[in-house]
Amino acid sequence: MDYKESNKMIAKFMELTIEPRYLSFKTGRYYKHDADHCYADPITVHIKDGRAVDELKYNKAWDWLMPVLKKCRDIAEQWEFETPGRDKFEDLFYIDYAFWELMSNDIDSIYKRTIEFITWYNTIKDH
Repeated sequence: MDYKESNKMIAKFMELTIEPRYLSFKTGRYYKHDADHCYADPITVHIKDGRAVDELKYNKAWDWLMPVLKKCRDIAEQWEFETPGRDKFEDLFYIDYAFWELMSNDIDSIYKRTIEFITWYNTIKDH
């Protein structure tokens, strides 16, 4: 699995913005405007919670992945019980499987289910 591309897909699903920022060679932080202590060329970074991030961590940090799961659940809850999308969500996040994966701290399995849901959702959302 290509985590970098999958994480970008999640970032788009979560509506993270992408902005150019200047990286300081003194502090290692990103700045909106060029300064004496920054490299000349800006770097495109994702903005999460108002801060520039140089690495998307959905595949390895629960504090990144859980808001994504919540958004998936919120989308599924908007559908009626007869809606095919609700069945897809329930199939992917069936309580018995998902519960044990969460309890065993199996972020990789939950991440893969999340990617599958978002991929599927992206194909049907405009219909």
